Amino acid sequence: MKLTLLIFVSVLGMSSAYCQANILDSLLHQDFQRKYLVHTPPGYDNDDAPVPAILFLHGGGGNIQSAQGFTRFNFVSNAEGFLMIYPQGYHSFAPESFTWADGRNGGADQAGIDDVGFLNKLLDTLMQDYSIDENRIYLCGFSNGSFMTQRMAFEANDRFAAMGTLGGTLQESYLEESTPGRAIPMAYFFGTDDPFVPYDGGIVAGSGTLPVLGVEEAVDYWVENNDCQTALPEVFLPDIDTSDHSTVSVFEYTDCACQNAQVIFYKMEGAGHTWAGVELVNQEPVLGETNEDIFASRELWEFFSQFSLCDITSTSDISPDQVDIRVFPNPASGRFTIDSKADIDFVAVHNFSGQLIQQHKPESQELQLDLSQWPSGVYTLQLFISGMLHLDRIIIH
Repeated sequence: MKLTLLIFVSVLGMSSAYCQANILDSLLHQDFQRKYLVHTPPGYDNDDAPVPAILFLHGGGGNIQSAQGFTRFNFVSNAEGFLMIYPQGYHSFAPESFTWADGRNGGADQAGIDDVGFLNKLLDTLMQDYSIDENRIYLCGFSNGSFMTQRMAFEANDRFAAMGTLGGTLQESYLEESTPGRAIPMAYFFGTDDPFVPYDGGIVAGSGTLPVLGVEEAVDYWVENNDCQTALPEVFLPDIDTSDHSTVSVFEYTDCACQNAQVIFYKMEGAGHTWAGVELVNQEPVLGETNEDIFASRELWEFFSQFSLCDITSTSDISPDQVDIRVFPNPASGRFTIDSKADIDFVAVHNFSGQLIQQHKPESQELQLDLSQWPSGVYTLQLFISGMLHLDRIIIH
């Protein structure tokens, strides 16, 4: 049984195919009516070609509404054309405050809530009701939702092309009791001054009773699980906002199994239990500082968009090794070169805010670009080569 509760279209007088919409819905699971919200971007139409989808799991005490405001994921969805799905936990400890049964013996686990089953049933429902590319479904979560994401990584990962964990890590017992069974592209975002989830591992404050790994140990686990062969040099991102008392360095692991199931770790020095790029000033005395040098929602999409479900799809007869892309120099003073063994079909350059600032169709193996008229910072390159999408970053100083 499924009950549609509300449809909201953002621009009155226009067909929903041309506007963003928030659709509040529910389905029956364990005799509970479980809520979820689907955000569709402008231009989406169920009769059109399937589009990617991201499922985001809110933190403990969150709900459907707070998840949207906390992450501002809908802005990225509108710009990039993918669906955002916001499921809601069922177990509550206060009005409109819900938690997930993430396997750490918290209240939802003790109440017997089957959130693994709910999320699987939700995927079945979404595939029936929306035009979703089944090979490009992604899962991520924050805090309690991040631990639920890791539970899905071990117990029900076969439908997700990549996953992201923010403000959380990996439960210790998983290393002894189970294995994921496949390589999964994995992104980690973590603040070194998180007051709730200890950076070096232990018991999470006020949430569950089972210990968790330190974040670096958890990242190492996924690097080994994905059989990544190359650890790229640590990249220190520009300190764009010097008032946030936080900086970001990025650790990336490549040459992995299953069509290069990369692992990436954003270490946010000085940041707390917060969502990078979305500052909630009134909560920082409790949660800690918010890093303003990156926008986690956009970084997640840029990571996710590289991957399709690795054991199902292949977009080209040319492997990534054969493409062999080079972007140099990086960092650059403004001018840089993109070089590939195969013809470059299309290049798009976006700034930190996700704004498209340049696009080119060179149809050649080398392209020189000039960003010297743009401010210093990190720019994203979307490269389409031999039918494959590749993402890279260029630092302009």
